[in-house]
Amino acid sequence: MNKTKWMELRQAMQKEMPFPPAYTLKLINGTEDLEDGKKSVIPTYIGNWGVECLPPSLLVLVEWLKIDPRLAKSRGRLIEPEITDASNQLREVLTRHSIPYEEQGISFMIYGYRRPE
Repeated sequence: MNKTKWMELRQAMQKEMPFPPAYTLKLINGTEDLEDGKKSVIPTYIGNWGVECLPPSLLVLVEWLKIDPRLAKSRGRLIEPEITDASNQLREVLTRHSIPYEEQGISFMIYGYRRPE
């Protein structure tokens, strides 16, 4: 992915999704292992896709970005949260913008760089 595609993704997440989905990212100089991010907890927060969190200078250093297209909205302590799943919308947005992705369970992985296996 180049900087232009990352910026296109950032804008699409802000404008074309029902809510800005939560994400986790790893920079090329980071030490976080991809296996550590495999949690089944549904996010209760939206992702900040703004330029203050994802500036263009940072986007070229992204090794991978993992998007969880679900959102859990609390309805009280005694009632299960309301789950919104925007997987289909995310799939359509990524396809429309020609952004390469892989689905890993419920998450969508977008790679900036691939390490040799």
